[in-house]
Amino acid sequence: MATSRSMDELGRRIGDLSKALASNIENVMAEVVTEIGREVVLATPVDTGYARGNWRPSINSPAESPISFLDGTGQATISRIAIVGRRYRTGDVVYIVNRAPYIGALIAGSSPQAPPNFHVNALIQGERTAFRRARERGFLIRRSLAR
Repeated sequence: MATSRSMDELGRRIGDLSKALASNIENVMAEVVTEIGREVVLATPVDTGYARGNWRPSINSPAESPISFLDGTGQATISRIAIVGRRYRTGDVVYIVNRAPYIGALIAGSSPQAPPNFHVNALIQGERTAFRRARERGFLIRRSLAR
């Protein structure tokens, strides 16, 4: 009888730990999505704001078409990305894609405002910032994926 109660208690504790870990993962992912999004949007060269406004966040399937949204400062786009990041649940896949017709040229270095492959450095910086903040907030993260 005592063993049954002990097993029930163990099961309850494991369940509680599982919920806490899932919550931590979701909080960390919200940070990761937001910070990567912020860095990528702000690193994107801006003329009209069309390329910045076309960074499209989504969960479990990437956006397929461009939108007519001008965001010269990038702040509205960063806010959209943060909202999607907070919707992440364990097991989801988050996409941040850009369907502006000329994004490939910008990434290749066509603008003097940003080096070629600006998005890669932005992704690395955003990920590092997110994991640093997650550690500061006490989430169970030991190291960053960036090397």
